[in-house]
Amino acid sequence: MKKSLAFFLVVFCFMASFAFSEETSGLQNHSEVKPSKPPQDLHLKDKKKVVVGIFLSSITNFSLSKRTADLGFYVWWRGPYSDYNPVEHTEIVNSPDYKKLWGETSTVGNDYITVVRYFSQIRNNWEVTHFPFDRQEITISMEDTVHDIDSLQFIPDVEFSGISRRLQLGGWTITGVKMSSYPNLYMTNYGDPSKDESVFSRVSMVIELKRLGGRIFFNYFVGFFLAAFLCGMTFCVETSNLMARSNLTVASIFVAVGNKYILDQSLPLTSIFSLADAIQISTFLLITLTVSTNVACNFLHKADHSKKALFFNKHLGITMILCYVSYLSYMILSSIYS
Repeated sequence: MKKSLAFFLVVFCFMASFAFSEETSGLQNHSEVKPSKPPQDLHLKDKKKVVVGIFLSSITNFSLSKRTADLGFYVWWRGPYSDYNPVEHTEIVNSPDYKKLWGETSTVGNDYITVVRYFSQIRNNWEVTHFPFDRQEITISMEDTVHDIDSLQFIPDVEFSGISRRLQLGGWTITGVKMSSYPNLYMTNYGDPSKDESVFSRVSMVIELKRLGGRIFFNYFVGFFLAAFLCGMTFCVETSNLMARSNLTVASIFVAVGNKYILDQSLPLTSIFSLADAIQISTFLLITLTVSTNVACNFLHKADHSKKALFFNKHLGITMILCYVSYLSYMILSSIYS
């Protein structure tokens, strides 16, 4: 049994080293990341074509539980149209709350250039399947709410859109930036009887993030692994010492429940089975089986079947610990290399 516990500790240390090595190897200079060029539909001629660019300067208050992130960024519109006012007609469609801090319009040659500074709270459904080794995408989507695609088309300014070199987001590395524009369909005519649906041009910037999750993994899940260790220690206690075995089991329950409470405050509710779910379910299952083993061994001991109780305790304990470690090792490594 002691060898099994030693094996559990070795595997845990091995997994922790993988997590922290992943964190250090994930560091990169995001100032070199530029948006990738999407294919553009430029065959339409009888419409206004406005070039739109986005420059991201800050990301703050990134919250998985609230499904939000606060962004500061600049947007510019460029086109030879003096009658087009993008500030009044454009909205950030995936932001419930945004502010225009300032804006100005100037002319360069035949083009009118409008630049606006925004501060926006972006809402998104974060992907938490592999938390805390997850990858996320923050999207800024802008759309003209007055002119449909028959009269206005946004063309992304891929060359000059990007992110600030001073942008820092602790615990994350920026792996890519994408700019694109596309027709967005609405299955309504907004009261216009001449058509059945409406299509508006939308431009989007997608910021791709990879979490450096080694330290977070330890901080968020150490309670569950401690609970599993206490369960393992239970099998090292004599089967006749029900009080000591019960104390260890009760301690593991309190540790696991406390860790679950902390974790639930940080993650959103989701129907997707995640790494966090795997760790929680397997830990509580281990605790349940440990309690059942304690009861069974106590009955065997009272029935003067001490040898059977010892055999049952030893082999079942080794089996449960090995299954627990093997399953979580597979799940953790799958998340790290996802």
